[in-house]
Amino acid sequence: MKRFINNNFTSFAVGSLTLSMAAGWWCLSIIQDKQKERLPQQAASVLDDSPRVKSREELRLRAMVENALNSTSRENLDNAFHAQERFMLPGRDHGGDPKFVTKIDRRCDELMKQQQSKTQLQQDGEDSEGDLEKHQNKIQFWK
Repeated sequence: MKRFINNNFTSFAVGSLTLSMAAGWWCLSIIQDKQKERLPQQAASVLDDSPRVKSREELRLRAMVENALNSTSRENLDNAFHAQERFMLPGRDHGGDPKFVTKIDRRCDELMKQQQSKTQLQQDGEDSEGDLEKHQNKIQFWK
């Protein structure tokens, strides 16, 4: 083996490099395929309408995702530029909030109101059902 490597060093180096690149490409493609499978599930978890009460941060994230999905690629690039600028240079006067921040805050407030109204409706429904059950239990008790 040592004699083969010494006699054909160029071929060995090219072959080793090619095999290493092929193995790396194969591993990368497997990882990317798994990420593509998980991506819709992750996006769905952000945009889910489960009955649990969500925090303001979760609703803000949902508003951000909705904004990104409903914006053009150019708008998304502009939003990313402004967000990066504000993140990298905190404390500077940037001339107020950009449009996308105002839009996200407005949507987050809408989602909070929707959640509060759903929660209130559910509580009202549970209260009336609970009263009905208590009333039925009393009636069954006296029969």
